[in-house]
Amino acid sequence: MNRNRKASNGLEYHCGSDWNNPTYVAGAPWGCSVAKDGIGVAAAFHDYHQRNRPDFFYVTWLVKKKKTNPPADWACRILFQVGSLKSKDNKRLNDLKLKVINAFQNSNVCSVLLGKGYNLNPGTKCSLLNIRSNKNTTLFTVILGASHSEETSDEKIKANIKALHDDVGERVEAVLEKLQLAKRLEKYFGS
Repeated sequence: MNRNRKASNGLEYHCGSDWNNPTYVAGAPWGCSVAKDGIGVAAAFHDYHQRNRPDFFYVTWLVKKKKTNPPADWACRILFQVGSLKSKDNKRLNDLKLKVINAFQNSNVCSVLLGKGYNLNPGTKCSLLNIRSNKNTTLFTVILGASHSEETSDEKIKANIKALHDDVGERVEAVLEKLQLAKRLEKYFGS
């Protein structure tokens, strides 16, 4: 695994499926997704699903299609999530997840999105108890308007995520930089 990858502005992508979602596409800011077994959103998502609970951490934009009764516009619903192990499994990483969540809740990212005409649904499980007892926390969901593609191919979903991140990525990356998240993760997981 190449742990010497340079961080840069922009997103890295991972497409896949899991037990509850036959399709998902994730776009993560560089340097903000890492796992015990590697760097990047693919490694973090892989370790998220392991039963032996290896360490992982991620910040991601995520589009997912549920197995049962997905809404017609599922490809235009982009979740902003922060994930780590539950507090009982790794308090240090879960504390970092809480710091990231608090920083975004106290930032102007949602105001900027609203100002650019996006519709937002707030996350419903952002209490301290939920953050501590769940592996991932959805801070908010962006509902894309008619100007974005409702096509469901991975490439079209990536384009929607990229367009959203282009509109607010500078603010997102400023929050992550202020927290020195990439440096903290590098220190925790090693280089």
